[in-house]
Amino acid sequence: MKKFVLLTCAAIIAFTGCTCKKFDAGTKVVYKDRIVEKVVEKPGKVVVKEVRVGGGGGGCDTCGLIKVTPKAPGEAVIGQPYTSEVDVEALSDAGNVHLYTVVPEGVQYISSEPAARVNGNRLMWSYALLKQKDVRKIKVNLRSNREGDVRLCYVATADPVWCVNTKIGKPQLNITKTGPQVAQLNSNVSYTITVKNSGTAVARNVVITDPVPNGLQDPNGKSQLSFPVGDLGPGQSKTVQAPFKAVKRGQVCNVATANSSNAGSVTARACTKILKKELLLTCQAPQQGKVGQRVTARAVLTNQGDTELTDATLTVNVCSQGQLISSDCGEVSGTSATWRGALAPGESKTCSFVMTATAEGQCCMRMSASADGMTKTSECCTNWTGDPKIEITKTGPAKASVGQQIAYTVTVKSTGTATAKNVVVVDDLPSQLAHSSGVSSLRTPIGDMPPGATKTLSIPVTAKAAGRACNVAKANSSNAGTVQAQACTEISKLEAQVSVSCPGIAFLGKRIRATVVVKNTGGAPLSGVTVNANSDSGLQILAGEGNPTISGNSVTWNVGSLPVGETKTYAVTVISKQPGDHCFRVGVATAEGVRKQAECCTNWRGFPALLLEVIDTVDPLVANEETTYVIEVTNQGTAPDKLVKVEAVFPAEISPVSASGDTQCTVSGKRVTVVPYPQLNPKEKIKWQIRAKAVQPGDSRLKVYLSSDLLKKPVTEEESTHVY
Repeated sequence: MKKFVLLTCAAIIAFTGCTCKKFDAGTKVVYKDRIVEKVVEKPGKVVVKEVRVGGGGGGCDTCGLIKVTPKAPGEAVIGQPYTSEVDVEALSDAGNVHLYTVVPEGVQYISSEPAARVNGNRLMWSYALLKQKDVRKIKVNLRSNREGDVRLCYVATADPVWCVNTKIGKPQLNITKTGPQVAQLNSNVSYTITVKNSGTAVARNVVITDPVPNGLQDPNGKSQLSFPVGDLGPGQSKTVQAPFKAVKRGQVCNVATANSSNAGSVTARACTKILKKELLLTCQAPQQGKVGQRVTARAVLTNQGDTELTDATLTVNVCSQGQLISSDCGEVSGTSATWRGALAPGESKTCSFVMTATAEGQCCMRMSASADGMTKTSECCTNWTGDPKIEITKTGPAKASVGQQIAYTVTVKSTGTATAKNVVVVDDLPSQLAHSSGVSSLRTPIGDMPPGATKTLSIPVTAKAAGRACNVAKANSSNAGTVQAQACTEISKLEAQVSVSCPGIAFLGKRIRATVVVKNTGGAPLSGVTVNANSDSGLQILAGEGNPTISGNSVTWNVGSLPVGETKTYAVTVISKQPGDHCFRVGVATAEGVRKQAECCTNWRGFPALLLEVIDTVDPLVANEETTYVIEVTNQGTAPDKLVKVEAVFPAEISPVSASGDTQCTVSGKRVTVVPYPQLNPKEKIKWQIRAKAVQPGDSRLKVYLSSDLLKKPVTEEESTHVY
């Protein structure tokens, strides 16, 4: 047995300082046949190495085994406890490790951690085996009863350890097999097989076999599946898939086996229940039905399979002329209904549907059921017959006026449950109405009308006479009889009267009033009444009463409605500067088409206005002195005047001598006359001159008389001349 001894020391310096004496690196301590080389690395730390000196035995020549590191306080107080610590570290694997120390004289051992084996003043700690890098810590509690240096030395011994490992194990196979608990017939079924080596040694030559049971089928037609796995190390596993097809209803159990050349065999079992899904749908309905009446149809949905159908749906649709009224399997909507629910294996669901048809013919109820990917359809039909029936309505205006175009609307509807055959509409017009064709009995073929069909006719006519016109229309059918409808219209004669009055004669430049009167002389109110007055270009419209619209030579009144017998009167002020006949034309128009006109004409004349002027050229006069009197006549009016003449009568103081002018003059004593001027036009002037002589003194007054066709009574003008 090789032994190694380590001697270390720790010094306690009390009151005075000192250092522990270093070991001589060359000193060798012999323990039995071993030499322990002590190498001081640091003060208080020694590394022990083995130096082999003898022959025999194995191992290494030099091995580092134990490292001891002692520690102690640099000083302590006498009588007071203090602690010395030492760390024991294995530099290599070591056995029979012992550490001991001898408590110096005068020092008392109190305790240690861990506890030491105490033999007198000798303390020892032992470790059977320390692995490399294991560290053991020891604390020694001491008390010194003397002063001076106290040296505590530790000695370590250990045996070197040589180890060799052989691992002993056992292979252990485990196998699991999983698959679906339930599968559908003809569906694919896959199993998962896992083999695992849960032992501590390699399982050699592992093979998985899986025979195909009755009820399953391998895609390749094999009766047994084999999966070579090979070797499986400890903890290793291998998973394979075994795919089959379910070909037979019932419980199928499948056993898989894993074989190994050194681990034996293990088996695993998985069972699957193969189920069949089957759905059956039947439809039942009466073969005959009466249009408008109700019948009951039934749908039967049966689960003929092995599994519950959790989401079964039944949808029912009827033909376009059919109508679903109610169902004991949920709500209906028009021509369709839907039921949803679950069906246990073998369970049936019967749904009743109350339906009717609106027209004749075959009406089929089409059913569709679905559940878990399956779809089934069924159909049942009913032959519906019905009764033909027609209705007729006729509408027209309640009121109309003679001459007005109006229209009547005739509507024929097939309200029965069968087609009305050969329908013809005949409309006999009353005497107050007339058709553009001249025919009083209007015939319109419609033909066959299926249930619900509607035909609308518009019959335009003209109201030709006043009175109550009742128009009867008939609808005849070869299988639905005859129906009729009547519409009455009160026909009134629309009439309006308009008149205008104005003076027969008017003078140019002078205003006149024209009066317009409009009256509803018919039997019905008039609407949209307007009155329009237009004048010749020779007239000028100045104003109008009743707030009319005046534009140039046109005046318009918007009367609006005019009840029966009501009269509206308006006035217009006009003027003219052109002589002659000028007319004022008025017209009335209504929304009903009434049109009336009237006119009045005025003879516009100019009026002559004669101005007589008389002057003397010399004034005053002395006896036998002459003067000339100038007489001028001017037409200041707007019309000519005819046979214009003057007559001058002289007083005693002056006598006429001669006369001349625009017409021939005659002097007779104290009187001068002229031939009448034929026509004096507007703005025209004529004149005469009379030469006269003073005869005797005095205040002379010459009198001149003017007369014409207009002036039946002469106009007198005097001229004063004084004679001295």
